[in-house]
Order: sequence, then C-alpha cells, then structure tokens
Amino acid sequence: MGNGDAIREILAELRTRADDAARWIAFTLLGMSDKSLGVIASAFREIRSAVLTPGKLRRLVYQVDDTVISIVGSLDQPDHLRLRTEMITAIEKYRRKAPKSIGFGIMVLDRNRPFECSTWVEYAWRREKDFEDLIADEPPLTPAPGHKLPGRNEPCFCGSGDSIRFS
Repeated sequence: MGNGDAIREILAELRTRADDAARWIAFTLLGMSDKSLGVIASAFREIRSAVLTPGKLRRLVYQVDDTVISIVGSLDQPDHLRLRTEMITAIEKYRRKAPKSIGFGIMVLDRNRPFECSTWVEYAWRREKDFEDLIADEPPLTPAPGHKLPGRNEPCFCGSGDSIRFS
C-alpha cells in the first residue's frame, strides 16, 4: 500500500468517528505536506510489521512542524492501548513543548481498520509538575530489536532529518 492509500485509509476511518478529536486530526493531516504524510504512513507500516511482545506496547513518535504524532502498537490489549495512547500523546506533547499532539493506537493484527483509537491534545505549553514526574518515571528508551540508537551527529530516528547532538 502506497503512502497516499495509507493516508486515505486513515482519513476514511476518521470520518467514521463521531467525536470532535477525529475531525481535528483529519483537518491537521489534510494540512500537512506530502513528505510529512509519508512519514506518518511509513510509521503505520513500521508498527504493523514490528515484532511485538504480547502484553507490551511499542511506540513511534515524530514531530511534524508544530504537531507531535505518536503511534502506539499492541498485539493484544485494546483497553490498555487506548489509555496508554492518550497518556503517551499528552506526555510527548509536553516533552517536545508542542502546541498540538495526535495519537493513534493500532492493534497490529487487526487488518479491518487502520487504527483502534485516536486522540487529539491541543493547548499552550506550560511547565507542569505532573508531566515532569511522568517523564521522570518513564523507563529508559530502548531501541526495537534490530535497531540501535543513533550515534553522535547521526540523523535522528524520528525522521526529522536533524542530527543527534550530545551535550
């Protein structure tokens, strides 16, 4: 499936949803460049093809202009997936100091629809102790099997094209 087909499938699923968040997500996606939409389509393919562990979640996070996109995959926990997608979407928005954040939760074995759940978070960034505590309590980043963390001055794995800089 090409990038355009993947994005059309995501937009079609968003149209079936009756909530305002789905509308805001669709409007945001429609305003993105083809390159940005390609990154999102690739992330959907990557999460679906990843080797996931039962009972665990995998996340991919990208920033496209002023919007953070979090894609969370699960094999077997739709209820947990919904809650974690909402939480990850809010945390990543805060972590990156972005005004908007979109989250998609994907049950990777469900080929009937592109995602299980979606969430939209938008508000002006401000320092919040609760988010600082959540970020501090998160487990350390571990790369997916077959991947490694980028080295000094190597391109970031988020797809931004920026290099990793270490202080």
